[in-house]
Amino acid sequence: FKELWIQRNSWKGPKIYVERDWTEEMTDKFRMINGYEGSYWIDPFGNVKNKKGRVLKPIDLGGGVKAIDLYGQGLRDRKLITVLLMETFPELVENDE
Repeated sequence: FKELWIQRNSWKGPKIYVERDWTEEMTDKFRMINGYEGSYWIDPFGNVKNKKGRVLKPIDLGGGVKAIDLYGQGLRDRKLITVLLMETFPELVENDE
């Protein structure tokens, strides 16, 4: 079965379209997050996993906005899931221009 998932970074931000087709093996398409190579990966659905393979629970900031805390060099960095998706999967971004 297929469903279309739309996520926006902001009211005027770019749209990210991901077609979920559970017959394909999309769940195994994790890519490394830039700046955290070897520590964190993200898939096209916004699931983030750490180097132990554990999928991390996102933080709900309200209004449908989700973030994740990433740690590197002893510092915490809170990143929006939509920003991570746009940086890691640029082919998912549709420009309204």
